Amino acid sequence: WSTEPLSDDYAKILQRFAGVFEQSYTRFLDLQKAEAQAREAQIEAALERVRSNSMAMHSSTDLAEVIKVVNDQLQNLGLVFEATLFVSNSSDKGFSFWVKNVNQPLPAEIYVPYTNITILNRIRDIIALKGDLVVDSFSFEDKNVFFQHLFDNTVFKHVPQERKSYVLNASGLTNSAVAMKNISLFVYNYQLVPYTDAENAIIKRFAYSFEQAYTRFLDLQKAEAQAREAQIEVSLERVRAKTSSMQSSKELSTIIGMIYQEMGKLNVHLQRCFFMIFNPENLGVTWWMASGESLDLGQGYFVKHSEHPPQLAYFKAWEERQETWQYLMQGAEKANWDAFLFHETELSSLPPFIIDNMKSFKSVYLEGSFNAFGCLTTGNEQPIGNEAFELLIRFSKVFDLTYTRFNDLKKAEAQAEQARLDLIQIQTEKKRAEDALSELRVTQAQLIQKEKLASLGELTAGIAHEIQNPLNFVNNFSELSVDLVKDLKDELKRPDKDETYIDELFDDLSQNQEKINHHGKRASSIVKGMLEHSRASTGVKELTDINKLADEYLRLSYHGLRAKDKDFNADFKTEFEGNLPKIEVIPQDMGRVLLNLINNAFYAVNQRAQLSKGFKPLESSDTYTPSVFVSTQQLDNQIIVKVKDNGIGMSEATKAKVFQPFFTTKPTGQGTGLGLSLAYDIVTKGHGGALEVESTE
Repeated sequence: WSTEPLSDDYAKILQRFAGVFEQSYTRFLDLQKAEAQAREAQIEAALERVRSNSMAMHSSTDLAEVIKVVNDQLQNLGLVFEATLFVSNSSDKGFSFWVKNVNQPLPAEIYVPYTNITILNRIRDIIALKGDLVVDSFSFEDKNVFFQHLFDNTVFKHVPQERKSYVLNASGLTNSAVAMKNISLFVYNYQLVPYTDAENAIIKRFAYSFEQAYTRFLDLQKAEAQAREAQIEVSLERVRAKTSSMQSSKELSTIIGMIYQEMGKLNVHLQRCFFMIFNPENLGVTWWMASGESLDLGQGYFVKHSEHPPQLAYFKAWEERQETWQYLMQGAEKANWDAFLFHETELSSLPPFIIDNMKSFKSVYLEGSFNAFGCLTTGNEQPIGNEAFELLIRFSKVFDLTYTRFNDLKKAEAQAEQARLDLIQIQTEKKRAEDALSELRVTQAQLIQKEKLASLGELTAGIAHEIQNPLNFVNNFSELSVDLVKDLKDELKRPDKDETYIDELFDDLSQNQEKINHHGKRASSIVKGMLEHSRASTGVKELTDINKLADEYLRLSYHGLRAKDKDFNADFKTEFEGNLPKIEVIPQDMGRVLLNLINNAFYAVNQRAQLSKGFKPLESSDTYTPSVFVSTQQLDNQIIVKVKDNGIGMSEATKAKVFQPFFTTKPTGQGTGLGLSLAYDIVTKGHGGALEVESTE
């Protein structure tokens, strides 16, 4: 433009220059378009590198490499920044960050605990936006509050002081952020100069591209977790299988060695692993150990109770059943503990090289998980970490099953040993009384034989009492007969003998002989019954008077219990239906059934009588009288025998299991749990009958 109109010549010149510049501007537009296409190609190539690295991920740990690629490509595209920040999730407690500084080889994942500060609150708000790009600038003060929180409460506390000073002296913080579904991308610098629209567009595109990588990361992480869980479950199943196959309680030492090995296979490398089994009675503990130098020591080592702090800490944790427990032992405490263990406990018998190895540690982290039996615990120079602790807890719970199996085996072995000793005693007594016990057979299982012999022992005392009565009669009438014979001789010698008196003496003598014969047969019958009961059943059924059988065993049971316990007393009554037909049963077996049922009845009333002692009745009608009642009756084509008592009764749970083998409500040593089971089999399987129980607790 000009203050004066141009001449025609100048106007023509201007027109020519305009034509030339039109050509230049057209060239400019072409170049600009080409540059935009080249820039787009550059950006797309950078994004493709991110995508390629994402698809090449074979492990969740490869995510760090993808984050490095994102950083490198943003730098290659000309963006100036201090670091990229990837926030995978947040909660009320904190955030999970992946941070990649421009000078850092690979990013580090850190956990940042939440606190009420400006930048963390803003990060939480941005995450909630999902997909929007947000640009922020933070003041010097807000920036320093944020980084000081990182330096104090995260792994950034280990950042060199020079770097900390650089960050804290920076003037502020500028940030561009994009929140996606699974992860949010933050790009920031300390220049307080916001990124251009073009740069923000690039940041947004990289956020979308990295979301795909993070989705791939989550899939890999899930697959790895599933594979890891499968690997863990296989290890646990090996321990369970080994537990199930245990044939001896001594094999417990192999289980601790196996757990040590299995945890090693799961990349949990322990220096030493223990089972500690606590004894609440003497407050001692048995150690079962495994380590690299010895997987199976073959036995447990008892450590008596002491006031040493580590043992008190272990016992307290066991009382509280702590699932996760850690204790650091070091210095004089460790030295005193070693001196106690290796001089005053069974651990002193360990091989010297193991003792030397255990004493060599100056400090030890004790970590354990406690259950009913005690704990599975480790001793290491460093803490084992959260994942290893989770495995420790799971193996501890599996060992809870192992220890149950161990106790069952110990109990079975004790029973077998007792049965062996009982068998030796029986064989000795059999040899001493070969004539009386020659017909007994010892081919039954040891525990069943023990039950039969126990019933025989209870029967013997009753028989001794019963047989005494006819023997007393025999003795008394024998003495009378001797006197009568003497009187008869004297009378026959007299010249004036009295024939009538002589006849009376003969009559009395004859009656005495009849009495002696009667009671002798009674004694013989009792002995025969004893022999029939004691001998092994032939399985042959005989016509039997059930009333007579029930009456005999009722009295034998009562007198047998009286012989064992002089304080025992109870009433017993019978109500037998007359004219019952004899029925075919195996007398020995049915006798055992009756004796067992009647013994149980007397035991129940005696228990109630014992419970009643020391309690003053409110009224005379409240006085308890132990009573057992045995009755028989014929119903259609069946004979019903009832044994009833007014004892303590049974609960519903007890009634449901009362006929199961080895179930007993009696204290240890007073019942085998086989009596009612055998009785049930004799009645139902041996005689086609039914054995039922009715009771009120």
